[in-house]
Amino acid sequence: MLSASFLKKLSIFLLFLALLIFSQGIFPAQATLNDVPPCVDGTTQDCGACGVQICANGVWGECHETPKPDTSETEYWNEYRCQGQGCGKEYIEKRLCSKSRTRTCSCIGGGKWSCGEWSDWSDPSCRVIGAVECNLPWQTCQNGQNWSRAKPSCQCAGQCLEVPKNPRYYNNPNYPKDPKNPEPSLDPNNIFLPVKLDWDDVKGWNQKTGPQSYVINIKNTRPQNPFNTTTTNSEFIPPSCTLRSGASHPWQVRACCSNDGQNCGPKSAWSFNTNLAPELKSPLDPDWTGKDRIKNQALDVKLKWCDVFFQKKIGPGETIPEKPKSFRLFFYLGYHEPDKEEIIIHHPATPNDFPKVLSDRLYRKTQPIFSNERYGFFTKPPFLYKGIKYNFYAWRVAACERFDGRGRCTNFSQKWRFSLDEDIELKIPEGVRPPNNIKIPVEFPVIFEWKPILGANSYVFKIRKEGEDFKSKIVLGSGHSIDYPKLVLNTVYQWRVKACTDFEGIKCEPSWSLVYSFKTTGRPPKIESLFPQGNNVSIPVNFEWENVPGAKSYIFKIQGPELDLTKTIYDIDRKPKISLGFPENNIRQEKTYSWQVKTCARRAGKICGDWSFPPKTFTTFKLGAPINPFPKNNQTIYTYQMPKTFSWDTVPWAKHYKLTINYTRSPEELDVNNCPEGQIMEKILPKNSTSKFINFHCLGTFQWQVQACLDKNCQEKGITPSIWNFYLLAKEVPEELRGGLIPCGRKFNDPNTGWDETKPCGIKHIFLLVQIIINFVLWTIVPIILALLVTYTGIIFYLSLSTGSAKTLSQVKSLWRAAGIGLGIIFFSWMLINLILSIFGFQITIFGNWYEIPI
Repeated sequence: MLSASFLKKLSIFLLFLALLIFSQGIFPAQATLNDVPPCVDGTTQDCGACGVQICANGVWGECHETPKPDTSETEYWNEYRCQGQGCGKEYIEKRLCSKSRTRTCSCIGGGKWSCGEWSDWSDPSCRVIGAVECNLPWQTCQNGQNWSRAKPSCQCAGQCLEVPKNPRYYNNPNYPKDPKNPEPSLDPNNIFLPVKLDWDDVKGWNQKTGPQSYVINIKNTRPQNPFNTTTTNSEFIPPSCTLRSGASHPWQVRACCSNDGQNCGPKSAWSFNTNLAPELKSPLDPDWTGKDRIKNQALDVKLKWCDVFFQKKIGPGETIPEKPKSFRLFFYLGYHEPDKEEIIIHHPATPNDFPKVLSDRLYRKTQPIFSNERYGFFTKPPFLYKGIKYNFYAWRVAACERFDGRGRCTNFSQKWRFSLDEDIELKIPEGVRPPNNIKIPVEFPVIFEWKPILGANSYVFKIRKEGEDFKSKIVLGSGHSIDYPKLVLNTVYQWRVKACTDFEGIKCEPSWSLVYSFKTTGRPPKIESLFPQGNNVSIPVNFEWENVPGAKSYIFKIQGPELDLTKTIYDIDRKPKISLGFPENNIRQEKTYSWQVKTCARRAGKICGDWSFPPKTFTTFKLGAPINPFPKNNQTIYTYQMPKTFSWDTVPWAKHYKLTINYTRSPEELDVNNCPEGQIMEKILPKNSTSKFINFHCLGTFQWQVQACLDKNCQEKGITPSIWNFYLLAKEVPEELRGGLIPCGRKFNDPNTGWDETKPCGIKHIFLLVQIIINFVLWTIVPIILALLVTYTGIIFYLSLSTGSAKTLSQVKSLWRAAGIGLGIIFFSWMLINLILSIFGFQITIFGNWYEIPI
């Protein structure tokens, strides 16, 4: 208990304190009346500890004091440092630090304080207040182990990241569906491109503080080598055509702390080998070999794939890359079963099993592209084939070393799927042939053709006759043909066509093509085109008529005196025609004939139309007589002018000529040839010959005439010809034509000889010929030779005198000796002939007329 004295003292203290507070609040200290300045409106005065009050309306206002500035201050901060060592074993240590300083302040009136300079800061004072651990295995503490106000952090460190593990290879870009339970990998030694590369996540992946990217390096790539990239996923699909088919590809992956591939960990060391099969490129199947497909492709879709290279051996252990010579493309049709999720793939077993499958189910190409715009293979879904509603396509490709798609080929590629846009509208077919023109008939079989429509697998084709459809056909190609008797001759038809996407003509476009009209062949040639007609028609008669469009042959018929002929005309590439004459067709002169033609749809004169009507008639001509004879009529000819060519002008249409010559001896001329009078020649000359080379020796008057003929026997003759005359006379030959070695059979007589040269040659003329030759040699050739020899030897002899050469003189003597011997031989021969003739009883004299002895 408290003592009484303590309580007494406490009571007094409390009373004093209460009085003090009361006095301060109720009775504030005020100046005395003498110290208070007068209150003049607008004046101020100090008040309080350091305040100011204003006088207004004669009263001092409230005192406004200025707070006293701080005379001391203290600064606090945190400092950090990294502690520990090793990935996941470091931590951040934290401490609180402070320091202080002071100053003095006093009021200087007017509500203003005046403060002095601050003192220096005191030394800092710190104490540790906590720590943050960097305990994740990929983390380290950054910014060092010295205290610093900069707060460090637990960050991802490349050296702490683990090496990526467990590479996997997939032929489906959607694998793995569950990264924690991935699908099995493909064999890394036989990868069919494209390929998806996958690996296990490294520790810390998908955490904010963990690794954020991977850096990938793949070797043996194109176009640049190696291929480098950064990805933010633990998987990667190399771009199309980056990897090489049939190659080895070493590759590395590093985990990195940043998104841009910086601050990375160690590299993996992996490798895979690709199959030589081509890599498919587009249209891109979303799951490659999976059951899905890319949809809504355009009609002009192009299938593309990457090129491959064979290794061509050029020597022991040496090869060079070589592009394939061809590609083999394999197509499939696919559909979804209505009650199943399974996709069934069909491929044709034979070319006939699928109308548009190409040769032996393998399409051969030399470039890595297949354009539907060019080949028209694909169409919009769904499309029917053999009762099945297909809705997508699948395809794969292989490369081959040979141009024919055989020999060494790669494996087939992956099988990709695609389908076209269901809302595509096919174009309306446009007719190509037959021409839309009923004025120009068309041949049988009638070939219908229209421009192929991209996306059409079949067409519905209809023909109309007289406004009604009478034939409908489902056609798989862009053409069709119809033959007789389904179409008849000389008839007008109409046709139209529409495109279908299926193969059965069921799922078709709504719009038909235009209606096209045509007329079949078979009408007879127009009557005005038939020639000849009228009178005076020459033989042979050339018949012509128009070539009716579409005709393959014609049947020609002609009737007249002793003639009823029907012939099939085959050669009608140009204007059809036929020529009939005499005697082969018995077309005679000055006769009237009628003829007709009908058109046939077959080359052998089969399937023919009606005869041309009315029949055409004509009358044949009469051959004329030759004119302008040569020699001219009544011309005199001398024997030296023989032989002579007799000629005349050509008679139109004549084929042969009959030449007749008669002879009459002239009484005033002595005919040494004793020629008989009368007809001496009647001859039918070769075809188209208008001249004859004739040699007459009979002197006297000749009469000749020429008659034109149609045949070689001259059964059909022309007009009776005129008779022409000429006279053959003997007359001395002109001086310039005299001489010669021949003593007989000449056209003229030389009066300087003792015989008649116009006589026919006989045995006795042999002796005359020998005598003429000997005289020519002795009296013409020998004097010339002797003159030349004298000149030559004289020159040599003269030159030898100047040189004094005895050898030259000897040569001159030898020449003359040889000449003498030659002359002696000639004379001896002449004497020997005369002796032999005298032995046989011929009366001869030296240089006499022994050659005139008759035999």
